[in-house]
Amino acid sequence: MSEALRNVIARLRAAPQPLGIAVSGGSDSVGLMRAAVAAGLKPQIVTVDHGLRPESRAEAEGVAEAARLLGLSHDILEWTDWSGQGNLQDAARRARQRLIGAWAAEREIPVVALGHTQDDQAETVLMRLSRASGVDGLSAMPEWRESYWGHWWRPMLDCPRQEIRDWLTDSGVPWVDDPSNENERFTRVKMRKAMPLLTELGIGADVLAQVALHQQQVRDALEEITSDLAAQIATVDGGVLELQAEPLWAAPTEISRRLILAALRWIAPAPYAPRSDAVEGAIANLRDDQPTTLAGCALRPRKGTIAIFREYNAVRDITATPPALWDGVWQAIPPEGTEPAEIRALGPEGMRQLPDGRPDTRPYAALIAEPAVWKNDRLIAAPMAGWPCGWQIHREIGADDFTQSILSH
Repeated sequence: MSEALRNVIARLRAAPQPLGIAVSGGSDSVGLMRAAVAAGLKPQIVTVDHGLRPESRAEAEGVAEAARLLGLSHDILEWTDWSGQGNLQDAARRARQRLIGAWAAEREIPVVALGHTQDDQAETVLMRLSRASGVDGLSAMPEWRESYWGHWWRPMLDCPRQEIRDWLTDSGVPWVDDPSNENERFTRVKMRKAMPLLTELGIGADVLAQVALHQQQVRDALEEITSDLAAQIATVDGGVLELQAEPLWAAPTEISRRLILAALRWIAPAPYAPRSDAVEGAIANLRDDQPTTLAGCALRPRKGTIAIFREYNAVRDITATPPALWDGVWQAIPPEGTEPAEIRALGPEGMRQLPDGRPDTRPYAALIAEPAVWKNDRLIAAPMAGWPCGWQIHREIGADDFTQSILSH
């Protein structure tokens, strides 16, 4: 067994429990499952069957049998709601995260480990480099990433894939190779096949992984500076986040850009940041004291501040029934014994139904985009507009500190 694998096993011994492991049946995740057993753990195993190949169910059941032989519990989750549109690999990745996240939350598993290796890290750096990514892109995959239910963990980022395969081969442990890993229409596969040539030039997986580590350190430093600035100039009022304009623009360009992006991400969580050209255009408008929109949010110069809030048109058709989150952010808590109701944006009609008229703490455009409680067409409560009627609406617990959200992103 290599030194890198021994280090993985040592890290696994110190992992929070209970531990979940996502196992596809490939060498990396099978190696991670075996390493956890070698560390004396009994992790809970989960496999996502994407249903994209006829063999996928049998492969998932093969993982289940391998887990059973190791004395481990195993669940198969099925992905059944792909529309067939868009980027398949990206859609599959997001589906895995959603399905496994819900599985972990239901079982109160605080950490799910993923079998990404040093090779995956290197391929990700190359993919990001091909897109002219900056610091955040080149920092690639972090070892730890926070989620609403706990953490994703990649304990094998320092371990080369070949060392895992050699260990499995020596132990007589089989794995499955997904044929899509040879399909060159996928960018990652192209990068993987370019690695041998790059290695001859001295740019191997270990070097690219070091680049990612160095960029992560730079990113962490920038996020610390951005968070410190946010603590000084950011205030939150309901669904509106305000940044004091003068210190925002006095900050280095990279810091002000990061702070605006963090505000957008906090107001309207999204899997991806907006395009860099759209961000630069919005910042140019704000510097010229002009209102703009970006990523489903309105950004308005207002009394020496930049007010950022949800656009009404982006949320007007969103509905949720408690305890589900509205717009992925807002949690509504009904009074005891209340009848079922629906959470929708307050909207112009809700403003008209407020018995005491419009509150004046926030812009009208922000108020109508905030959540309220409805029964068909009748407004029941609007806690954020000063008419609670026993209801509470607040940001999801753990997601209510903007400054901290910058560091945990």
